[in-house]
Amino acid sequence: MGNFEYNTDLFEEKTITRMVGHLERLLSAIVANPQQRLSDLPLLSEPERHQLLWEWNQTKVEYPQNQCIHQLFEAQVEKTPEAVAVEFEGQKLTYQELNKKANQVAHYLRSLGVKPEVLVGIYIERSLEMVIGLLGILKAGGAYVPLEPTYPTERIQYLLEDSKVAILLTRNHLITTLPEYQGRIISLDTDPELMTIERKDNPVSGLSRDNLIYIIYTSGSTGKPKGTMNTHQGVVNRLLWMEETYQLTSRDKVLQKTPFSFDVSGWEFWWPLMTGACLVVAQTEGHKDPSYLIKLIKEKQITILHFVPSMLQIFLEEADEESCSSLRKVFCSGEALTVALQEKFLSILKAELHNLYGPTEAAIDVTFWQCQVDSKLSSVPIGRPVANTQTYILDANLQPVPVGVPGELYLGGVQLARGYLNRPELTAERFIENPFSEDFSSPRLYKTGDLVRYLADGNIEYLGRIDNQVKIRGFRIELGEIETLLASHPEVLETVVIPKEETPGNKRLVAYLVIRPEITIKIEEIRQFLKAKLPNYMIPSAFVTLEALPLTPNGKVDRKILLESQEEISRSKEYVAPETEIEETLVKIWQEVLLLEKVGIHDNFFEIGGDSILSIKVVSRAKNAGLQIRSKQIFENQTIAELALVAKIKTETIAEQGIVTGIAPLTPIQKWFLDKNPKEAHHFNQSVILEIPGEIEAEIVEKSVQKLLEHHDALRLRFNRETLEDKQINEGLGVTNLLTIVDLSSTPKEYQGERIAEIATEFQGSLNLRNGPLMQVVLFNLGEADNNRLLIIIHHLVVDGVSWRILLSDLEEISQKLTAQEPAKLREKTTAFIKWAEELNKYAQTEEVEAELDYWLYKNWTKTGVIPLDCEEKEPENLVGDVVQVSRKLSVEATRKLLGEVNEAYNTQINDILLSALKIVLGEWTNSSSVIINLEGHGREELFEEVDLSRTVGWFTSLFPVLLETPEQIQIGEIIKSIKEQLREIPNRGMGYGILRCLSESPDIKEKIAAIPQGEISFNYLGQFDQVGEETGWKFAKESKGVNQSLKQNRDHILDINSLIIEGKLQIEWTYNKNLHSQETIEKLAKKISKDSRKYNRTLSTRRNFWVHTK
Repeated sequence: MGNFEYNTDLFEEKTITRMVGHLERLLSAIVANPQQRLSDLPLLSEPERHQLLWEWNQTKVEYPQNQCIHQLFEAQVEKTPEAVAVEFEGQKLTYQELNKKANQVAHYLRSLGVKPEVLVGIYIERSLEMVIGLLGILKAGGAYVPLEPTYPTERIQYLLEDSKVAILLTRNHLITTLPEYQGRIISLDTDPELMTIERKDNPVSGLSRDNLIYIIYTSGSTGKPKGTMNTHQGVVNRLLWMEETYQLTSRDKVLQKTPFSFDVSGWEFWWPLMTGACLVVAQTEGHKDPSYLIKLIKEKQITILHFVPSMLQIFLEEADEESCSSLRKVFCSGEALTVALQEKFLSILKAELHNLYGPTEAAIDVTFWQCQVDSKLSSVPIGRPVANTQTYILDANLQPVPVGVPGELYLGGVQLARGYLNRPELTAERFIENPFSEDFSSPRLYKTGDLVRYLADGNIEYLGRIDNQVKIRGFRIELGEIETLLASHPEVLETVVIPKEETPGNKRLVAYLVIRPEITIKIEEIRQFLKAKLPNYMIPSAFVTLEALPLTPNGKVDRKILLESQEEISRSKEYVAPETEIEETLVKIWQEVLLLEKVGIHDNFFEIGGDSILSIKVVSRAKNAGLQIRSKQIFENQTIAELALVAKIKTETIAEQGIVTGIAPLTPIQKWFLDKNPKEAHHFNQSVILEIPGEIEAEIVEKSVQKLLEHHDALRLRFNRETLEDKQINEGLGVTNLLTIVDLSSTPKEYQGERIAEIATEFQGSLNLRNGPLMQVVLFNLGEADNNRLLIIIHHLVVDGVSWRILLSDLEEISQKLTAQEPAKLREKTTAFIKWAEELNKYAQTEEVEAELDYWLYKNWTKTGVIPLDCEEKEPENLVGDVVQVSRKLSVEATRKLLGEVNEAYNTQINDILLSALKIVLGEWTNSSSVIINLEGHGREELFEEVDLSRTVGWFTSLFPVLLETPEQIQIGEIIKSIKEQLREIPNRGMGYGILRCLSESPDIKEKIAAIPQGEISFNYLGQFDQVGEETGWKFAKESKGVNQSLKQNRDHILDINSLIIEGKLQIEWTYNKNLHSQETIEKLAKKISKDSRKYNRTLSTRRNFWVHTK
């Protein structure tokens, strides 16, 4: 007698009853035959076994077995010859036209010897020619081998050699991108012999259902991709089942957007063409652009399409019911579909969502499940087998496991592939004899490697993998292929590649390497070695070199993350004291600005922590001290001894000191922003939130803000593009009460931060470009036990990073004076922002700036790599609402040495060092020796003698592309020197680019400049923010400032990299789109920059741990 106690919240009664039955059978069998092996003991009852092996595999359907894909298409041509069969980018072909063009190709191929079982390569991007070429190969009797033009040359070379295709179809413009190939190349758009083929009737090829239809290559564990040989019978069965189950009509439009090297493309191509529907082909790389897809869906009234779940997630961020109202059915496959994504889809769109599952080895899909609203299931099942397909969930002894118990999924039925091309051993390993073949006509089973279990109703739940195959962003990857290739590198002794998922849904690959002793090898070399052989999606995000692979006690590889040591430099500098009054003044200013206790007159400004932004501060403080120097002079005279010789006694300012009003043209950066016509342009702000003493009265804050508005004229700018397209209006004071007081003293402390964030977000969206204000200030009263919070929001059109330093310093000064009941008088104004705008527009028409054209036009801008994405699309939507940030910091000591000693050692500025590290990382990532970065500068260049911007507030930023080039096999010091020299070559630190592009009145100049490619990555060194706290006496608060920018706006770059110094620590922030890149990928890049900084330090032979990681 025994009792089972169980929690009814966790188990159903029938589950426990089933378990009891299993235990009884095991015990009875043990008693009956104690000598029997444990693995041979019976667990299932006969009814259970019959259900698992027979009842749930009753899928037999009588489909016509004598037709191949192209014959099904030909039958449809007879029915609807004038109906539109395929559309692409405004081009259309009717069924009859498509049939004739494909027949022309087929006859030509047959004349060259193509017949059943002959493989024909096709190297082409999405186009009408792709459809014509694929159909022509099938009509000739051949089997197609799809080759993606985006693959590395070496991989294309291998696929051509392994498949031994003697004929390759392509388009003329792609021929030059092919590797060396001895076979026959046929250009589908220009081949003269093809064009002269007059026969356009349906050829008779003698093809049967058992012949090959295609070879599709997937990642292989041996180090080389493996080609799966699929037959017409399997694909036809899959399509006839799909039509029977989902039924297309002549009104349907099916979107073809899956790369044709993935088998899902098969049903996208052939299902509509065999049923009389219309096939709409997406533009090249259009499958990665949600906004393009939504536009196409709406314009073409698409009814059917497919997504891998990761891309569906991105798509749903933009999609809505109205724009996608034509959709009837959406199919998902390629990776696990989550419940959350299912619910999101069903809440946004009215279409049906279907979850399909199937490996390439079994003709596209073998199970199906229709997603349900308000499903109570904890996961989305992959469903039941399709027609004429069997699914078996077995244990290690090939015995069926009970319902609810995990096991490996095996597949049987007519959809199984023939095997792997040229890989008989692997075929025998993965396609095994069917131990249950007496039940069905399938003599073989395919061993999937997928871990699944049966639900009580016979549907299957996917649980994961049991081997080293992984799915990352829908791509099937054998880790063994990467490991084998890495091990083939002559300098690599051992390697292991592991998938990591530090955040749910975000996987990345990390490669651990043991390098031969006494060998120094760059990770860039390893990465490039792989990039020449593997698609980008198979390149590990990180490479870690170890002395030995760590092992567990049982001898297996220990896969824990290993910490790395870092290095730094050290040096000594002879101190020389100031001798003249000017030198003493400059020493004091440098010490204040750079936060140094001692500065000698021969210390280099940039070596001891200076940068271009701090140079502006030096100019401002020098002016207050009675010295007149220009920022440009600091670059030309980088020591105090040199600078003192060119410094002059300050002359009287000529800037207008009253309220500045008037109409002025836009500056380049303002015009750049407004010309984009961004969504919700009023919501593009910069903001700070400060912690201020509670005793500062609200009235003091209000008067301080009013004084800022009066003194800094740019805060009163307005923009009305309808009446003044390229102008800005500087208004008078008008309404000046911009302070809102919010009392949160009665709100519980634990909820105050949340309320601040909510209120801040509301105010962030409240600015008005046309009528104002362009500034909002909110004072939060948090009660007597805490300091108050002061939120300041200003539209970016009128403020930048340098401006904030001025504003915060002035705000503190005003509040202190008002508290002390002193006059709130500020230092004199410098040149008005609208005066600067006028001068720039005049300068744009001069020969002086036009002389810079040669620099910008004759760079080799096209010689750069493309930023890899962690998604299938190459041009996906890039919205502010999808951004995430990864941050890395240097320690205080390391920052000090990097700003000082490293700069001194290489005679550089901090930008040179950071951009050198960035260039190395991006070069490896893009597999290119050249990279374009959009560089941001402060834009306050000294172009005009009578202009002083040291205390002027406004948006001055310059934005310009920089082509950074370094040869391969170059030492660290040479890289830094090369980057430094390239940056010094840029005239006026890039100011001319924006002036010529945005302000020139010459259409020819603007057109030429606009043709220069833009970088996909932006970089900005914002300078040191330590001094802000020092000057204001207030703190930057930790609470949220709300959302600075409208989430609906498009981003201009794939990656935005900002570096700044806060609390003495250099911080590099990587802002990226979570739908384009995984966190692991970006963290890998950030980590790599720290590695390269270590290389700089190693050159100077001092070791220390520099980098601290933060998320």
